[in-house]
Amino acid sequence: MKKPQYHTAIIGGGAAGLTVAVGLARLGKKVALIEQDKLGGECTHSGCVPSKALLHAVRTLPDKHVWPHVRRVVAEIWHEEQEMIAGLETVDVIKARASFVDEYTLKLERGTGRTSRTGRDGRTADKITADNITAGRIVIAAGSSPRTIGIPGLPPAKDFTNQNIFSLRKHPRRLAILGVGPISIELAMAFAAMGTRVEVLYRGEGILSKEDPEISQALQRRLEQLGVVFHWHTADLRYSRGQLQFTADGQQRQLTGLTGVLQAIGRQPNVTGLGLDEACVEYSGRGLVVNSAFRTNVGHIFAIGDILDDDKFTHLANAQGRVVVKSIAFPWLPAGRLPQVPRVTYTSPEVAGIGLTMDELDKLGPNVVIKLTVPFAGLDRGKTDQTPADQRVTVYAQRLTGRILRASVYADHAGEMLPYFIVAVNRRLSLWKLYPLIFPYPTLAQAFAKIADQFVVETLTNLRAEVAAFFGHTAGRLWRRFGFRLLGVALWLVTVWAVRRWAYAQGYTFQQLLAEAAELMTATSLGPLVYLGAYFLRPVFLLPATLLTVLAGLTYGLGWGFVLALIGSTLSTIFPYALGRWFAQATDQDERARSRLKAYTDRLKREPFTGVLLLRLLFMPYDLVSVLAGNVRVNFWAFFGATALGSSIGTLTLVSFGTSVEGGLSSLVRGESSLSPVGVAASLGLAMLSLIISRYAPKLRLFKRRTSPAA
Repeated sequence: MKKPQYHTAIIGGGAAGLTVAVGLARLGKKVALIEQDKLGGECTHSGCVPSKALLHAVRTLPDKHVWPHVRRVVAEIWHEEQEMIAGLETVDVIKARASFVDEYTLKLERGTGRTSRTGRDGRTADKITADNITAGRIVIAAGSSPRTIGIPGLPPAKDFTNQNIFSLRKHPRRLAILGVGPISIELAMAFAAMGTRVEVLYRGEGILSKEDPEISQALQRRLEQLGVVFHWHTADLRYSRGQLQFTADGQQRQLTGLTGVLQAIGRQPNVTGLGLDEACVEYSGRGLVVNSAFRTNVGHIFAIGDILDDDKFTHLANAQGRVVVKSIAFPWLPAGRLPQVPRVTYTSPEVAGIGLTMDELDKLGPNVVIKLTVPFAGLDRGKTDQTPADQRVTVYAQRLTGRILRASVYADHAGEMLPYFIVAVNRRLSLWKLYPLIFPYPTLAQAFAKIADQFVVETLTNLRAEVAAFFGHTAGRLWRRFGFRLLGVALWLVTVWAVRRWAYAQGYTFQQLLAEAAELMTATSLGPLVYLGAYFLRPVFLLPATLLTVLAGLTYGLGWGFVLALIGSTLSTIFPYALGRWFAQATDQDERARSRLKAYTDRLKREPFTGVLLLRLLFMPYDLVSVLAGNVRVNFWAFFGATALGSSIGTLTLVSFGTSVEGGLSSLVRGESSLSPVGVAASLGLAMLSLIISRYAPKLRLFKRRTSPAA
């Protein structure tokens, strides 16, 4: 392929795409930013910005200034985004619709497909008029669209989503809202505060399902005080003769005089029209499939933002964009894991939270989790400010250890209080560490100190019961999950310990055992089989693979030593692989997803051969890789083949090191050996070669997996 026109092409100029464009441009990379509508995407024009401007305006401005204020704020932020991109010399903004021609080529469709960039002087300079562009890396940040349902008979002029609701010029008289998520509830409060009669319809019951039930109920009562009416268990919606007709709780109902119906029932990824099949990129109706570095199954194509099957938050899209910038510009750095994502619903009062879900806490149970609540009204600052009694902070912590698992805040400016807990949850901090901290008086932040006080007092006054409950639950959970597997492992470890104790009691030293092993390996023509048998049983007796591989070089030389060591090391992976498969039957899928090894497990699941190959080339712990591959159920033959190929350079490195021992095994046993500088240099060179190959192997076509996408 010819040299691509761009280092990176980005499909979508929303929050995610802008983050990548700015990050790469500041590192000097030539970037094409392709956006078919306006820079800033949904967040700037029909999401976060206008909704928050509307919520502020209805609380602080006269009615006639509300909508002009919303439009002014949107225009101001949009202008700032344009100016920011215009100041980046290496970014070309292309106003077009993009779709894949192949994995490196994008087709531009809109008008002439002309590319333009606004310069510092405010003029627009034409760049190219090509129909296609090529890029070495492509980032898909095409976002999402509102999910809607067809309501028979509803006129288009009355059918609203977040994309057109902010085009209103005056307050609606009566508005029906479908859905009870953050968007629905924020706009319900905003319109109700304007004097609009708001009717919320939902097929279930209860608002903000991700939040604490007490907080959701408190906010629902606040909305009802503003005049919002909730209709639960709704179905059979239709519009006829100026009425929205539906059933709620099994009874027929109708709403008349509606200005419109706002549909806020969720989002759907914009995967259609991108030509993903042409690039062999995996996707589904829920979004694109990526690993922890946000790579798709095609290694140089990334996907971030709302197009993924993940939470639809601007701050999450920004975080994903920063990971992609690092992955593209500094691919040798580990991708790591994204921290837990905070959430805020900008009602009045606000609702903010972070941590485990309520369902996850329920699974842990009261023997593991302690719930601590402090109402702000009970604080001195709460009394001076006459804070309502239902505003509070609630923390769910692990008993005994005090690790904060979840935090929820319901208060004015709750989002500004949440950063305390963002740090605590993501850094796995304990309430024991929060307890000695000093908070200024009088502030609402003293609620956090009171939370820690509650925990310490309750734990210390019931210490024996807390310890018994914690360890009892831990032991019971391990037994329920692994049961006899733990007994089997324990028996195996005890047997190994007993054999080693017997050898020590008989007076065997390490040097003696090494000498006898060498004698068995060289005394007869069956010596190589003895060596292979010893290597095969190595994991059973917890013998180090490195020692046996070096021993092959010492005993058999470079040629036969390499062959025997490679065969033996590959065979020795069978036991740890089988052990991983055995435990996989009892390992919880969600726990694997939260594991610190998630970056590796993602790669192993999606690209088993390449994943195992790269881990072997990187000299990762030999048996750990085998257990991990078994635990995520990597195909055995893919694992076996990748191990043989990936271990070859490492095996040759250690065998070469073994041959560098001057005087052979006998001198090593006597402690009289020395190392050949040439052999040591060769070993180091081979080790470096293995690391270099692991760095560039994913870019080779040989290792790029191609799978037909799921429709």
